[in-house]
Amino acid sequence: MIDLDVQPGVVQQLGQSGAWALACRASDELVVAARSAGFPCPARKFSGSRGIHLVWDLEPGALELDPATGFVDLPGYVAAVRQAEPKAGYLVANKDLLASPARASKVILQAVVLLAMHGGIAGSSFLDARERSVLAVAKTGGVLALDKGDPRADLKIIADTQPTVHRWLSPHLKSGLVSRSVVDAMGEILPEFRSYLTVVAESEIGHVTEAV
Repeated sequence: MIDLDVQPGVVQQLGQSGAWALACRASDELVVAARSAGFPCPARKFSGSRGIHLVWDLEPGALELDPATGFVDLPGYVAAVRQAEPKAGYLVANKDLLASPARASKVILQAVVLLAMHGGIAGSSFLDARERSVLAVAKTGGVLALDKGDPRADLKIIADTQPTVHRWLSPHLKSGLVSRSVVDAMGEILPEFRSYLTVVAESEIGHVTEAV
């Protein structure tokens, strides 16, 4: 799972609706990057707070260690890392990262994030002039970060990669809003759910329980 966690500074500068629109666009580019590396289209769901979760449902054993080598053998991992590696800095396709399924899954998704950061998100049209100014972004790809240790993390979207999904159709601990799908059967965000006001209203627990 990639947890797109919109930081408070982004909300302060763009407002809730603007920050949500930015998260939706970022998730679109992550889907493009993932598919370019050979991954299927992920599920996308409202986190219940300010962000979006991108989720891939792996087949049982997809990340199990190969008994012959002792490492994870996943072609998609190799494809993603090889595409991202020239710009990835510390991210390299070495055996240490393949010796643990959980660690390998995190790095697979970090590679997808890097592909997006250096791909569509780096495009000149991803941020408009106002967004670029108030978020103080020199390069548009920098609107994402892989961890909160980034010195300007408060004005970014943190793309936190996780090996498991911890909430689905359950209330967020702080907001009480339900973590729910925002996409159609083809994996595209439904037009109405690009509105933050709509996604919040549709994620109220009473509304969700009535629908179910």
